[in-house]
Amino acid sequence: MVKYNTATIGRKSGKRNLHAYLTVPMPLREILKRKQIVKSLGTTDVKIANSKLRDVEAAIWKEFDQANEINHPLVKAWIALEL
Repeated sequence: MVKYNTATIGRKSGKRNLHAYLTVPMPLREILKRKQIVKSLGTTDVKIANSKLRDVEAAIWKEFDQANEINHPLVKAWIALEL
């Protein structure tokens, strides 16, 4: 099982809204084709952004879990049998 990092809050250059930044774990980078996931929190207020951060983080972790299923040995065996 892959351990996921926690998300951080920051601003994208030239944007007003705060964003959640989460680094993609090394084993999933080849699958997701990205090093970092960035999602808008839809607010400029830091307090509101902090309250929204954990929900956005959980959604990103769910994406990671779905991508990680592709690496599961049983899924790889099933794909190999279908070919």
